[in-house]
Amino acid sequence: MPSRQLLGALLVTLALLAPRLARADIKIGIVDYQRAVLEVDEGKAARARLEGLKNAKQKEFDKQQDALAKEGDTLQKQAPTMTDAVRAQRASEYQKKVVELRQAVAKGEAELSQGQHDAFGPIEERMQGIVTDVAQQEGFTVVLIKQAVASATPSLDVTNQVIRMYNDKYPGPKASTAPAKKSDAPKK
Repeated sequence: MPSRQLLGALLVTLALLAPRLARADIKIGIVDYQRAVLEVDEGKAARARLEGLKNAKQKEFDKQQDALAKEGDTLQKQAPTMTDAVRAQRASEYQKKVVELRQAVAKGEAELSQGQHDAFGPIEERMQGIVTDVAQQEGFTVVLIKQAVASATPSLDVTNQVIRMYNDKYPGPKASTAPAKKSDAPKK
């Protein structure tokens, strides 16, 4: 989830901190930013919501694709009995439907991508504040993003602390892991 801008900012920050990092009193923390964003309550709920939307769209597209395939089979079977003009018209109509379905799939993918950005963008912004809070509380000189670190001791990882602090500060909707159960009680 970290953007190129975030990684660029990290590199600039490291360059500015290089003289201080050379001193012996440095304290480094590491955060798995992507994991933190996905594991906070808001992230779990957003991921579940987006997965539901994705599955619903996929079902819709699969249904349309199946109908289109049946129409194509029917057209192919009936083609020998059609006049050239009717066959050409029906083939043109079929091709138009194929193009429309492809466009609908592309539009659906773009909507899901935008939905992902809309859902996770605010979480990422608030997450940066939480990482800053953890850095101040723990006295870290710098907190690195785990994805940009080749190797580090696990004791430097503050991801769980960041997730806990985020959930405490921004209590969001809980992601449901169990399907909703229907009540056995009679309705009044």
